[in-house]
Amino acid sequence: MKRYLTADLHFEHNNICGEDGFVSSRKHIENPDVMKEILINAHNKRVKSEDETYIIGDISLHCKPKPIYDILTQLNGQIIVIKGNHDSSKLIKYLRNNNYQMDDGRDKFIVHEVGCILKYNGIVYYLTHYSLVVGHRANLRSFCGHIHDAEAVFSNSLNVGIDSPELPAGHPFGEPILFETACELVEEKYQRFGDKYVLDGISNKREEDNVVSITLEEHEWEELEKICVEAGITIEELVNRFMEEVVRTGKLPFEIVWTGFD
Repeated sequence: MKRYLTADLHFEHNNICGEDGFVSSRKHIENPDVMKEILINAHNKRVKSEDETYIIGDISLHCKPKPIYDILTQLNGQIIVIKGNHDSSKLIKYLRNNNYQMDDGRDKFIVHEVGCILKYNGIVYYLTHYSLVVGHRANLRSFCGHIHDAEAVFSNSLNVGIDSPELPAGHPFGEPILFETACELVEEKYQRFGDKYVLDGISNKREEDNVVSITLEEHEWEELEKICVEAGITIEELVNRFMEEVVRTGKLPFEIVWTGFD
């Protein structure tokens, strides 16, 4: 069994492809119907029935669940879905309610609302749709999507979406990337930038979309609100100060214990 990663498929998204599409890597694709066939074929050319693929968010946009379910059932192997900002709760519910077992006994779909963790060669990999602040630590890496044709701004994070400039040179459009290959790429990136954590000067056409996410349990969120009230600041002000410190120093101003992952 092989493990693959991908993100930002955007099935049925009308203005993502064509001459006026906002993503350069899809301007050669005539319309969403053509894009759908390209992506299905690209997936199945690489992924076999015994393999598994992590789709790290944004399967589709503004589409009812049933047509997207029908597309996903055409993809080879087990599909692990991590919810993105364009993935509706109705789609997630539909996948769960209509899940089925494949010939080998595995569920066709596994769904994660926030993200998940994979471990490989002593490294912990966080898979989330938004680029995740994991800190400048030797054993932590992250894979994300969301930013399309831009590079992830953290030295230990890699954009694995199908439009990503961080995929290997000559990587066929639409094909998921092998997990081990992605691990090698993010490791090379981490080593290349050394002690620098937040990168500048990288090719980032969608800088405003480099959103980072911190997941808190309900009781932790309530505690954070209480701290902010006592300090006389809003949560937004706290986050802004936090990110200013990260950008200024290239490191986290304090250690964070992450929660909320399956």
